[in-house]
Amino acid sequence: MNTANPFPVLTFVSRLLRGLGWLVTVAGALYGVIMGIIEPLLPQHRYGASDVFDCLVGVAIAIVGIGIVAYGELIGVAFAIEANTRRAADSVATLQGKESARPS
Repeated sequence: MNTANPFPVLTFVSRLLRGLGWLVTVAGALYGVIMGIIEPLLPQHRYGASDVFDCLVGVAIAIVGIGIVAYGELIGVAFAIEANTRRAADSVATLQGKESARPS
């Protein structure tokens, strides 16, 4: 087992979620700005309810993207908690005179 990274699949999933989340966030923001703000400024177009709806859809997509990023970050936080718990268990085992508290 790789002791440097005991959870390679979860690490991959965390990075994938964070990358996908930022991509969705940027796409949502761009959609809202382009379709809701820039597109109504074109000739022969006026600002209407559909443009407000486009802005709101862009904001909603961006919020979903931020949620995906947060979920990916939660996996990283769980890794940090696990590593800290492992270090604490090793410290307690050392103080008690044992070599390590980790199972072999």
